[in-house]
Amino acid sequence: MQNTIQRPIFSYMESTYKAPTVTLNKNKIEKYLASKHGKEAMKRYEDNLRLIDFWHRENDDLVIYEASDSLERMVNNLFNKIPDIEKWGIVRAIKEKITKKMDDAMAVLNDTKLYNVGLAGDEVLRCAMERDKHLERIEAILDEVKAKGQTKLDYKQEKKIRREMFRAEECDERRREYAKALVEARKVNESRAAEKGPEVLAAYKYLYDMPKF
Repeated sequence: MQNTIQRPIFSYMESTYKAPTVTLNKNKIEKYLASKHGKEAMKRYEDNLRLIDFWHRENDDLVIYEASDSLERMVNNLFNKIPDIEKWGIVRAIKEKITKKMDDAMAVLNDTKLYNVGLAGDEVLRCAMERDKHLERIEAILDEVKAKGQTKLDYKQEKKIRREMFRAEECDERRREYAKALVEARKVNESRAAEKGPEVLAAYKYLYDMPKF
């Protein structure tokens, strides 16, 4: 078992805007955030940032970059009539609020022992890809038969197809086993979070459930 979410989000997040040298009106920024456009931008950024896969933290930087880029473009479009410095303030405030929310959820959940379901997920994908390779070889043999105008398979072709089909079925059986283990491990993880109380369960669902777009 391994809980892989200890690394905070905020320390890895940087806006592409340059930090301004002037002081922003915080109350004004908060009013922007409370507006319809502000809530929309915050929700979009939060959903995009929640796409981080906490079992594969090596991909964090890419998700954070794309979420940040999307946020900056969205704020620029929605608040197109305000000064650039205030747009920067909105972007920065949204990032601070959402990343703090995620880091707080991590802090709540970090003492919970979870199965690393990412490993099982990797195997599901690997087995599916290997299965598809064997099926593609079968398809290639059938295409060859068609191209030659054959009405039936010869001995070598039939033997190759049987061999590839057997291997494809083996891969698919392993894929199903890993998929079943993945589902069961997720149930155990959620159950362990629930045992620690509603706050921990809420943190688990926030970090691990896919956002509802």
